[in-house]
Amino acid sequence: MKRDIHSLKATNQARTQDVIALNTMATSTSKKLDNVSKLLTSNVQIVTTLDSRMTRIESRQSQTSIQLQQTQQTVSNNSRKVMIRTCHATKDSSGLIRFTTIKESKGISNTANFISSGKFTCESAGLYILMVIIFSSYEGADVYIYKNSHMIQNLELHTPSNHLTFESIPGSLALLLNVGDTIYVKSPNTIIGVGTYTCLSIMKIS
Repeated sequence: MKRDIHSLKATNQARTQDVIALNTMATSTSKKLDNVSKLLTSNVQIVTTLDSRMTRIESRQSQTSIQLQQTQQTVSNNSRKVMIRTCHATKDSSGLIRFTTIKESKGISNTANFISSGKFTCESAGLYILMVIIFSSYEGADVYIYKNSHMIQNLELHTPSNHLTFESIPGSLALLLNVGDTIYVKSPNTIIGVGTYTCLSIMKIS
């Protein structure tokens, strides 16, 4: 009987030790899992931070690329050569003078539109020089240069004419033009001399 009781006590103690060992193991495992969870959380935060930084870097790269393209476009526009030299003038009922013969042009995509409309449309922003010479036999003749819808220069034939010979009305000016600006010449009362002596030249210088 005593032997059985002793055996039961030993068995109970062994089970108690097993329970303690299991509890210790469970506690250790729980701590390890907790550490793993913290490590995973930390890694997720690191990945999130890196992802955010990569997004900002990509955004900056995109902005830099756009700025570079804009700079390249600006350099290309600034270095673009633009000029047109035209002669032979006609005038419609509104006084608009059209130059119908293009002697030379460069950097202008639609010269046909210039001939039909009588207006130079800027395709490349910059500083331009305009030179015009109008031959007329009308005393007191006036010629007006327009930028868009605003008159910016008035040229007048100062030398009295005898109506038998044509005299020149020359003029030149510098213009700052933006893309889409238009330049044209009008005269309400001038009798225009046709031929190679009535000409308009526009050239981009910077």
